[in-house]
Amino acid sequence: MNSKKSIVLLITLFFISAISILILQNLKDTEQFLDELSSGSSLSQIQITIDNVREEVPKYLNKNKDDIDEILNNTQVVALQVGNVDILLNIEDYSLTQFNINNLTTKMTSSEDFTNNINYKYDFLEIVNEHKKEGNYTNTHQIQQTIKEYIKLTKDKDILNIKDEFTYLKDINGTKLIQCNYSIKVNEESCDVSFIFDLSSSTVKDFNIINIF
Repeated sequence: MNSKKSIVLLITLFFISAISILILQNLKDTEQFLDELSSGSSLSQIQITIDNVREEVPKYLNKNKDDIDEILNNTQVVALQVGNVDILLNIEDYSLTQFNINNLTTKMTSSEDFTNNINYKYDFLEIVNEHKKEGNYTNTHQIQQTIKEYIKLTKDKDILNIKDEFTYLKDINGTKLIQCNYSIKVNEESCDVSFIFDLSSSTVKDFNIINIF
């Protein structure tokens, strides 16, 4: 048991140190980052860090794909600090057992989760169908906008209970998707960012800056 705990701790420490080093050493423009650091331009530092985390975390996960299950099990939430930049990083499996908004079947819309949390089902489906006239959903932001439109129309906020259960991605055999959420804070400025990394194809999907303060 102690040996297993030691291995878990080692994996956690290695992940934290490796990501910290990568973010610090492999900034797209280190000179620019240091210039912004000295000038105190928080928003510029945030933008550089957003880009860098988006680049370095997938690289690390891809390089260590053979140990991905252990990494996800033992290092889901990681706190990092690079200079005056604080980063809170969360990585976890992205489940495709949700409601695919591009293909809402009768079985899905009759499920307990759906019927208990969407009190005006036909209004919601009408909004979805109107959107799909312009093409299928291709990112999470479009789903969020649909939920906002539904709440505005019906005043029904119960849908927020299952807002994270909607997806637009297809469940393809062999696909390994990883959800990466991270918050960045520099001085009084902060932002929340999210993306999905497809380990099978080594591609970033659905990159989204959720909010910036």
